[in-house]
Amino acid sequence: MAEHFRYGVRAKVLIGADGKQYGSIEYLPGEYAWRGVNAAGYMFVHCIWNHARKYQHQGRGAAMLEACIRDAKKAGMHGVAAITRQGPWLADSRLFLQKGFQPVDAAPPDYQLLAHKFTASATGKASPSFAARSVRMP
Repeated sequence: MAEHFRYGVRAKVLIGADGKQYGSIEYLPGEYAWRGVNAAGYMFVHCIWNHARKYQHQGRGAAMLEACIRDAKKAGMHGVAAITRQGPWLADSRLFLQKGFQPVDAAPPDYQLLAHKFTASATGKASPSFAARSVRMP
């Protein structure tokens, strides 16, 4: 992980008042994403999760995502992008959709690439996309 910090990787852990770890988020500029996406100019979320199911739906995921959005705005990026799916190992789309993300690409079997664009000028820029074999969203 340490070698990726030079590419702008950020990893944050959410720690509660009781000192327990409740969640974490990892993201970096999209041009350095190690998933199969084209996301230059966007911050790309690689991982966001709560450490236990009982800690979900309490605003912790939203707080971590808001930290990413703040960092992306501070860095002058066009927005934030993330891959979601209904199956295991990736975040569900609900949190992202609640935070203003929109579907911009899809891939089988149930992967969605979502993006939150910050400005009207970002809308004119190329949207993030899956690197190969993508199905464009209308």
